[in-house]
Amino acid sequence: MHHHLGNVLAATCALTMTSTLWAAPAPGATAPAPGNTSGDGSFFTLPAAAPAIDLTQGGPAAEFAKGSWVTPAYFSATVGDNDHLYEAHAGVGYFFMDNLALNAEVVGSYANYNSYPNDPANAWGAGLDLLFRWHFIKGTNWSLYADGGGGLREFSRAFPTGGTHFNFTPQIGLGATYKLADNLQLMGGARYFHLSNAGFDGNNHNPGYDALQLYLGATLKW
Repeated sequence: MHHHLGNVLAATCALTMTSTLWAAPAPGATAPAPGNTSGDGSFFTLPAAAPAIDLTQGGPAAEFAKGSWVTPAYFSATVGDNDHLYEAHAGVGYFFMDNLALNAEVVGSYANYNSYPNDPANAWGAGLDLLFRWHFIKGTNWSLYADGGGGLREFSRAFPTGGTHFNFTPQIGLGATYKLADNLQLMGGARYFHLSNAGFDGNNHNPGYDALQLYLGATLKW
């Protein structure tokens, strides 16, 4: 059942994020010709900004401007019923509209198995995540965001117990940033994290792993 839940979550994340890419023509704009949804030779036009709530009451808001690049780096702990996963994440993100970025993150993993108390074990892994991050509430020095997406993991030993070395990782959650210095922000949050092989090796080898992932780190704007 867990692997079905993960597949549904991954599809929902993809459809939700994709829907934000389509925008209606601006008021007064000429309607595009058939077969061209934007009127400028492209098939669609991105809105200038993703919607966000500004709580600064006229003061300067935290900036997540279109065209900005960021480098997130953080550590996470994902604690399941028996098996635990600890990871280091680092990557690069690009704000393709105000308040909304796409991040590509390289991940190093350490898995600790507690399924067999008489035979403790561990495994090392590596992977890649692609995550959308939307800063939907902005304060003077802080923001709240939602992020979600998916990725891949390859482990030196089957993870979770009874699974396979290779897995997919749909995930979704909430987080916050706080400005520490110019272009440097503290970041942290929590995600629902699912890991499974999507049944490519048969459901008998796809136990699925569902857990809460907590993380803390920083992001550098450049």
